[in-house]
Amino acid sequence: MNIYIYGSSETELEQHSDYTIHFSTAKELTSQIMLAAESDIFIWQYDYPWNVNDISNNISTNKFDSWNEKQLNFLSIIKKAKRKFIIFNKSVITLPEVFKHITNPGEKIENQSECNQKKNEILNVYLGILFLWGKKYWRTLEFIDDISLRPTGVKALKKSTFTSAPDEKLALAVNFLLSLECNNNKTISLEESINLRFNEIATLTLMLQKSQKLYETEVSKNNKINGIVKTNNTELKQDTLVLQEQNNSLENLKKEIDLINITNNKYHNKINELNLELNETKKSLSCRFNELAVMTDMLEKANRNISKLQKKLDAANEKHEKIKNSFSWKATAPIRALSHPVKTKKEKNTKKLNDTIQLIRESVYFDSDWYLSQNPDVKNSGIDPARHYLLFGGFENRDPSTKFSNEIYLELHPDVKEKGINPLEHYITFGVKENRRTSY
Repeated sequence: MNIYIYGSSETELEQHSDYTIHFSTAKELTSQIMLAAESDIFIWQYDYPWNVNDISNNISTNKFDSWNEKQLNFLSIIKKAKRKFIIFNKSVITLPEVFKHITNPGEKIENQSECNQKKNEILNVYLGILFLWGKKYWRTLEFIDDISLRPTGVKALKKSTFTSAPDEKLALAVNFLLSLECNNNKTISLEESINLRFNEIATLTLMLQKSQKLYETEVSKNNKINGIVKTNNTELKQDTLVLQEQNNSLENLKKEIDLINITNNKYHNKINELNLELNETKKSLSCRFNELAVMTDMLEKANRNISKLQKKLDAANEKHEKIKNSFSWKATAPIRALSHPVKTKKEKNTKKLNDTIQLIRESVYFDSDWYLSQNPDVKNSGIDPARHYLLFGGFENRDPSTKFSNEIYLELHPDVKEKGINPLEHYITFGVKENRRTSY
């Protein structure tokens, strides 16, 4: 169960297990009533207006109005809410006594009010003023005091209780009114000050109007400028759109140029590849031309030798014819045929060439794999590397291996170069026996 307490700031209360205590403000009253359970209890504590502040030092009807309005608002809420409320005057009963009454309703409530001369003087001032002047305050006071929780034997406050000694109360009320007159004089002085301030405000108002006109003029100028800016922005947007279209066209052109460049690069790469192939072909042709030159030279030498041999052959044939026509040659022909089988000159030359190729191949100065790796055109042609070296490579300054240099051997032995013999063939056949050097 919850207990909501309004109009108090006390926090040191004995806690009980069967309810929870909440100290709330008057502003929270309405919302808490709507959210609270049916069994929850609401407590409102109030006080007489003369106990709220020391009115003897500050007498004002505003104090009555504030107190009266607060109590009437509360009374209006509890009428609409129809909830269980406990109302008490904290000048008569303390909050702990109220809690005792909630937990033990039959227990006697003790009166906690204290009477002294000071409080009686204040009470007389208030009651005198209320008796003469404040009927509405008396109605609220009597009503709320009538429904409050009270100790046994203590009666509710009634206006008829204070009808005695009206002259004394009247004097107190007059003193109160005199104090109000003093306050009126102060009010007049304040009004004069206010009028002075109003004049100052009027002057400031004129200045404000001038400033307002200047402001309106500036606003008009700003509006014109804004119009120009708006026009410029419109033109800028149009120019931006045109620029965007131009940029798009430029991007498309760039893409086309990139494609053309890519195509050109492909063509350039293809051209480079063809140039490389052409250079290789030129190199190969150069090698072939060199080979042809060597073969032509060899052929010319061979032709010269053939011419010489032909002459010798013609002379030998003449001599041979004479011998063949002789009687002795004819008589011994059968015997020669049986002892010397016939071999042609071509067969003899072929055998000699093959023997020389085999001699080159088996030499430690010839490396077939190295020769082919250094001369890819020979490898691509499919020619036997030893045959190629013997017939062409030696004359083209192609070394047979890393162990033998054609150029060095020919420089050291120019007679070999003059004879036109393959350098390695000469070294194997003659140079080794003659102790010829192969290096510097």
